Amino acid sequence: MPGGLDSETTESPETSDNRRADARPKEVSPKTRARRVWWAALVVFFLLPAAWALITPYDGAYDEHDHVIRAAGIVRGEIFAPPTNDGQNGRYQSVPASLVPPNFDCLRTGIEPATCLGTPTKSRERNEVHTRAGHYNPFYYAIVGWPLLPFPDMTGVYLARLLSSLLCAVLYASALVTIWPLRRRRMLMVALLLVFAPTTMVLTGLVNPNGLEIATSALLWVTLTCLLSRNREEDAEDAKAFGFGGEKWTKRLVWLTALAGVPLALNRPIGVVLAVAIVILSFLAMGRRHHIKELLRRKDVRYAVLAIGIAAALAFAWSFAAQVGTLGTEATPEVRTPVSEIVRTVINNKFDYWIRQTIGVFGYATAQLPVWFIVTWGLVIGMLVLTGIMNSSRRMMAVILGIPAACLVGGLAVDVIMVPVIGYFMQGRYFMPLWMGMFFLAAQAVPPGMLTPTGLRRLYGVWLFFWGLAVSYGLYLTVKRYEYGNEALATYPRGWRPVITEIGGFGFVIFCVLLMAALSAWYVLWKHPADDAELSAEVEQT
Repeated sequence: MPGGLDSETTESPETSDNRRADARPKEVSPKTRARRVWWAALVVFFLLPAAWALITPYDGAYDEHDHVIRAAGIVRGEIFAPPTNDGQNGRYQSVPASLVPPNFDCLRTGIEPATCLGTPTKSRERNEVHTRAGHYNPFYYAIVGWPLLPFPDMTGVYLARLLSSLLCAVLYASALVTIWPLRRRRMLMVALLLVFAPTTMVLTGLVNPNGLEIATSALLWVTLTCLLSRNREEDAEDAKAFGFGGEKWTKRLVWLTALAGVPLALNRPIGVVLAVAIVILSFLAMGRRHHIKELLRRKDVRYAVLAIGIAAALAFAWSFAAQVGTLGTEATPEVRTPVSEIVRTVINNKFDYWIRQTIGVFGYATAQLPVWFIVTWGLVIGMLVLTGIMNSSRRMMAVILGIPAACLVGGLAVDVIMVPVIGYFMQGRYFMPLWMGMFFLAAQAVPPGMLTPTGLRRLYGVWLFFWGLAVSYGLYLTVKRYEYGNEALATYPRGWRPVITEIGGFGFVIFCVLLMAALSAWYVLWKHPADDAELSAEVEQT
């Protein structure tokens, strides 16, 4: 019956429109959008240093033995370690014998493969073990050291490394989700990836408070430069895409500043100095008098300042109680070096090493990225900084250029003071918290319309390719160094393998690099909801 069939299948235009509307995908809420980005960033920023954590043998780099022993003592209640009386720097901690390999420090020479470590005893009898970190604030060690309590062996070290990596990943993810919706600040992720260099991944993937120091400093630079930006109102409008626009934007930045400042102050003896220096440099570069007065009138700012102030007071109290000022006074070099010789050595040899260490130096400087990697990385820094200073105010230009100069001159001054006490002391990784400031300030100064969307995509594509190559090759060099050492001089047999195997380690890091590339592509290709709204408004007008 044609008439009946027509009556059942024919729809009114209004019903058809409603069904089409129902078929459209539901709009993702801003908070859901922000959570997705944060979790994705957390995974990527955790897995990359985790790859290094799983391919590095005990004490494979940067004083890890000292920090492991300090952490193992802290979680067993030995907060104040007894002082040394044998002319060594540091303190002694009572830890299980199963934790320390027989030749724990053999990788520091760059000669032996990791088989030189030997096999630790299975006995959990407590021994007094020396650590140069015995003066350090217990804050970091009390957080990451708990796996060493049930597992006082290499399993516990791996777990402590992963816990340290996760702690830092939370901070990096918070930094990225803060800058993600800012349409006019698309170079900030370049700055963040410059911070997350191969050396940083090593520090983040080991038991070492230096990794947390760099992560907290990165978040602090992000929040302060956004908080003091002359375009904060525009950024607040953009931030609505993630559910923290308007007044919520300022409030979020204030509390993230506290989240970064408190652990930075408590982390290491120098943490308070670094936190104060970052705040001062940020205000010198971007602060305006009326803006500062406006911030100081806010209750949440006062609370944040109070929280950081309490953390600083606790840090100073610890330094006084633990006699941190005596670090290095127990041992004095036998040969006195003239100041002129120290200055000559630092300028000729140390400046270059310090800069390379902010990029790709592994182990105890026993494996390094080739010169062409360092030069290319430096060119990226140079182009970002040059673009930033050409488009910044005189104040910001002075701060951007002053940061590297201050780091190098300050490092020289430190070595002039410390060489007569304990020898050459300064490392490039120590000034990384301040060094990175020129990245973030320059990225903030780059004009929003300087690169077209196509140009931005190409820039990130080339940069991610090189960045991933540096990370992958750095891990390859490091594993080979642990496996073979110096083949001509090594006395121990070759054949050490990472816990996840050599192929597994390479596969893991390549997978992680691809994840970072995917995250960066998502960042570059992501369309801000405001763009769609502006496009719709233009279409309606035409």
